[in-house]
Amino acid sequence: MYIERQAPHLIKHLSKILTAQQILAKNKSNEIIVSVVQCYDKKLELSESSTEIDFILTTFEFMKLLEKSNFNYTKTTYRSLPNEQFRNNVGMNSGGYLNNIFFRKYSEIKNKADLNPKKVYKSRTNDHKLFEINNTKDKTMDKHKLEDFNKIKFPNLRQGVIYNFIQKSPGYYFHEFTENNRKEVYVRIIGVENLINFMKEMKINPFNFKLVEAYICNFGMCKWPRPIKI
Repeated sequence: MYIERQAPHLIKHLSKILTAQQILAKNKSNEIIVSVVQCYDKKLELSESSTEIDFILTTFEFMKLLEKSNFNYTKTTYRSLPNEQFRNNVGMNSGGYLNNIFFRKYSEIKNKADLNPKKVYKSRTNDHKLFEINNTKDKTMDKHKLEDFNKIKFPNLRQGVIYNFIQKSPGYYFHEFTENNRKEVYVRIIGVENLINFMKEMKINPFNFKLVEAYICNFGMCKWPRPIKI
């Protein structure tokens, strides 16, 4: 919605990938699909684009609905989830789409001869052990520290590949990959102010980028992501 109002010239670049709720809704038959989202802004966004989901509630509205229905939490029975291996995200409620892009990117540009970096980001799935943390202390990334999450670098890249991290401001990050004079730029934006600055920059001095991942809320859902320590 911010893009539509402030920078309509960027609409053609918006991702058309469905959310997890929209993907599940496409498989429905006669069920009523209710999607519970974390904030009102996300609700408005989904309401405009989703025709498969019947009702879209914020978490606050969902809690009010349970209270109005006299729902008793302590007397509720539930079934345990099957003992299966679930693919986890990378510490962000969005599913970390940009970071999953980085995982795939790294598999293409890493040096196949050296696959044993000393410090890597630990995850439940082996294929996610990719990132060396730009930190002086020998420890794995703490997902609750924004500076660790964004100041990452890719270890053991193949010859000729250059990776550059740029922080324009808190919550405004550039990840650049250069090979054979060809540059790919990925941007992560956190907060409305940074998003507005990005849109102004694209209008005055546009540049080519592969992907921009933007989070509107400074303090995010469940306090993540955020450019300011709480």
